[in-house]
Amino acid sequence: MAITPLAIASRIRPRSVSFPPANAAPFAPRMPHFTTNPPGGPGIMALTFPRGCMRMETRGEREVRAFFEAAGLAKEIHRFDESTHNSEQAARSLGVEIGQIAKTILLLADDAAVVVVISGDRRVDTKKVRALGHGKRVRLAGPEDVVSRTGFAVGAVSPVPLPAGIPVYLDRSLRRYPDIYPAAGETNNMFRTTPDELLALTGATERDLAREEG
Repeated sequence: MAITPLAIASRIRPRSVSFPPANAAPFAPRMPHFTTNPPGGPGIMALTFPRGCMRMETRGEREVRAFFEAAGLAKEIHRFDESTHNSEQAARSLGVEIGQIAKTILLLADDAAVVVVISGDRRVDTKKVRALGHGKRVRLAGPEDVVSRTGFAVGAVSPVPLPAGIPVYLDRSLRRYPDIYPAAGETNNMFRTTPDELLALTGATERDLAREEG
């Protein structure tokens, strides 16, 4: 079966979500849960933050693994002793080209969150992102916004799973390689995928959003 958003959704069984009773210990937080039909498109898995959820607590590899398991995908997550939070270090640890590292970049268009997944040897052109129509003022998100909008720490943002409603774009620079490596929720791990598979997993739109070389 080809990996498409609908194919992924067909493998996901609905899960009930329960929370501790009101008189539970005060340190027991409400936790995010997966949804399989968010506003971003039918069949795309995303993370929903219930009311009262502790959003500033970062999430990591466990949630990424849970996403793959729910989708019925056997994905190996590569872990390293040294940090892979930037493209150069990640490429060196994996023994691949810098361009094969798929950076997941959070931008703010006015106050709207936008995610661009782009090759490690390219930079996002904010003018091109502004032309997408999400807002007039486009800027890179700061560390606090990265955590509050995605739940991941800076340098660890995985393209899956992201909160519902955030538009995701895949830059065409990633098409230069058959295999690409996004972060898997920590600053020292990655997973292997392909541009087509990542499009299906995220429900992303493919665009040319990199700065022109030279």
